Amino acid sequence: MNRTFPTITPVSWLPAKQVLGGEASDFTPWLQQESSLEILGRALKLDDLMAVKTEHNVLGKRLDILARALDENGEEVPVCIENQYGMSDADHLGRLIAYLAQHERGRAVWIVEQAHDAFVAAVRFLNRTSVPDVGYYLVQVRFTHGLDGGYQVHFEVLAAPIAWERTSTHQGGTHQVNQSKVSYLSTILELVEAGLLAAGFPSMNTHAHGSYLWIQWPTDLWFRAFSRRLDIRVTKERAIVAIYVSSFDTKEANSTAADILRGRYAAELADRLPDGTHMEWDAVGSGLRKVVRLEMPGGGYQGGEVAEVAAWASSCCTTLLELLRSDPFAALEADVALRLPGASVSTTDELDDESIDE
Repeated sequence: MNRTFPTITPVSWLPAKQVLGGEASDFTPWLQQESSLEILGRALKLDDLMAVKTEHNVLGKRLDILARALDENGEEVPVCIENQYGMSDADHLGRLIAYLAQHERGRAVWIVEQAHDAFVAAVRFLNRTSVPDVGYYLVQVRFTHGLDGGYQVHFEVLAAPIAWERTSTHQGGTHQVNQSKVSYLSTILELVEAGLLAAGFPSMNTHAHGSYLWIQWPTDLWFRAFSRRLDIRVTKERAIVAIYVSSFDTKEANSTAADILRGRYAAELADRLPDGTHMEWDAVGSGLRKVVRLEMPGGGYQGGEVAEVAAWASSCCTTLLELLRSDPFAALEADVALRLPGASVSTTDELDDESIDE
């Protein structure tokens, strides 16, 4: 039998300089973009990877990108990203270790064009001998031609933290439970649940692994069409109320919707939210979703006053609900479509792409 196959050829990788130009002048500014960090975050299995500062001064040297993300346990950690064209070398590895040492915890990400076997082994050795709060990634970046004259990027993770490798929680692996965090969140749940249900939220509960508390928006709220839920989260240092814009069919559309919402509600929220609340409108969400975060510094499970945190979180959630009810925005989908022709809202009624323990 004669069969016809599509034309299949080997992948042709392109030098980063051919695609983006200089390392400091072009590659780092490209990588710090939300869309680029989203691709890198998926490769590293770090959610909500977000740039904090570029060319960050450390001991007279400059870290390319200082970022933050949620690690495999849902804990917020600093992420030090160092880029290197050409072959990996000892100087860049030494600097990366020094950068991460300034934070005493977090993740170090070394992105290179070519990785010598000796440095792959070195990063794996660092991960085997490091404490659980510290982890190193060695990542090879490669580009190839894409559609319409563009390019595609591939981040190949050559070495990663041991904890990352052993806690693939959704595919039969083990999940390391942070009991201090779970206990803290359980107390918050006990303190806020009755008040939030009375305010009109139909249901709330803990995530399946105790990583956060989820709260469903009322089904009759106009915003429910664009966001299925909000969360109460805690890290060691802060408490967070996270609002997701997740129902549009692309990441860009969800980000555009969040920008429009910011223009309409940011000033009013700043006046009505509890004193000391920090609003973060530029957080990067995993998958297609966009995240807006309200933060309470000092409200984390190490040192935070749980009753105070519960009162703050409850006030944030009820303030959001009251504002969205009193000032509905029926034109949101149309405004997004004006900026991004063809953008549409999914009709599915699933909460989103994360597992929820009802």
